[in-house]
Amino acid sequence: IHVQDAEKVSLCLFNENQQTTPFKEIELDPVKHKTGHVWHALVQGLPAFVLYCYRVILKQEKEKSYLLLDPYAR
Repeated sequence: IHVQDAEKVSLCLFNENQQTTPFKEIELDPVKHKTGHVWHALVQGLPAFVLYCYRVILKQEKEKSYLLLDPYAR
């Protein structure tokens, strides 16, 4: 996901039937999971029908987080 001013990004994983609370939230390391302004991660071994989004905290709004969908997700 492309986020220019991100302070912190986490990958949130949801069960298809439980879409209000993630069953796992993986904080992304900017050294390993960031290229330019693009944050990315590879997660293997997930069960079928897992939904995901990214939780983003911007540098100028550290007390607030946003849940963003991946525009390239299928």
